[in-house]
This record gives sequence, structure tokens and C-alpha cells, in this order.
Amino acid sequence: MTMRISTIFGIAACMASGIAIGILGYRLLIADDDGFLQAAAIRQAIDHIRADYVAEVPEGQLVEDALRGMLGGLDRRSAYLDQAAVKRLEAETDGRFGGIGIELSLVEDQFRVIAPMDGTPAARAGLAPGDRILALNRKPLAGKKLLEVVGLLRGPPGTDVLLTLSRADEQFDLSLTRARIRSPGARPARAAGVP
Repeated sequence: MTMRISTIFGIAACMASGIAIGILGYRLLIADDDGFLQAAAIRQAIDHIRADYVAEVPEGQLVEDALRGMLGGLDRRSAYLDQAAVKRLEAETDGRFGGIGIELSLVEDQFRVIAPMDGTPAARAGLAPGDRILALNRKPLAGKKLLEVVGLLRGPPGTDVLLTLSRADEQFDLSLTRARIRSPGARPARAAGVP
């Protein structure tokens, strides 16, 4: 008899907690909390892409792309930093990184050389203020953000990068070998990068 009472009590407790969880979930679902609904929409989009997209895309990449889009959509100076970008930032903070040695800016959707740094591959190759970088390794830069291009120009010392440049009305290619670059001293913040 005691076993029967404990079984009935257990079933009743499970039913009561199940109903309570259901009510709580329903209240959260209909709550006026846009954050909950928006997070659910992002989760649904990721699940839909993983289930129905023509190619397999890792969930981590989808999340990073969502973060990149969200932060990149704020303004031209905001960007999501993945692990590689954080390492580049740490290298710049440390004051040494592999690159070509130019100060670069994004002006009217064009990547322009502000100035080559003294004693760097860019200075030795004759890059000049105002030169526009159109492509890297034959890949056009149109639509890219400044941080992306800075990252592409950086790399291990001793590796090559091919720049397609425009100067006045002339367009030409220039191959540079990256070297160890010392970051210039602290300067006032501005919308420029140093690859």
C-alpha cells in the first residue's frame, strides 16, 4: 500500500512541476521581452541554415558571421574581433608585427596610403601618400573594411604580398616582402590602420 501512495505522490509531483514549467515557458514566450524573441529568431535562423543550406556550415562560423554583421552594421569604425584579429591587436600593442609598413586609411570606399613608415618594405618600394590599393594578391578590395585589409597586409615576416596600386592615372602591380614592423609611438586615435 505504501508503494502505491508513493507512486501516486511521485506522479502527482511530476505533473505539477511539468505544468509549472509549461506555464513559465508560455509566459516567457508571450512576455513583452523583445530580447528573448530576438534571440529565439537568431537560434531559428542558425538551425534553419544548418538543416537546409546547400553546404555544411559550422555553427561557430555562423555565430561569428552574425556577430561580425551586427557590430559591422553599427558604423564604419565598429568591428567584431575574432581570435586572429585579437592576436593582431596584441601584436600591435606589443609594438612588433609582420607587415609592409604603411599607414592606411579608408576614404570614400578607397584604401589610401597615408604614408610609408621609414625603413620598411613600403618605403623602400617607393609607396607614396595618396597611392590607392585596389587589390591584394589579385583579389579586389572593394567592399572590405579597413580592419580586414590591415589584416590581409600583415603576415609573417619573409612572406610576399602582391599589391595592385593606382597612382594618378596609372595602375600597376608591386610585390613586397613583409618584414618585422615596429609600431609607431602612441598617437591620437584616428580612422587609420598600420599594416
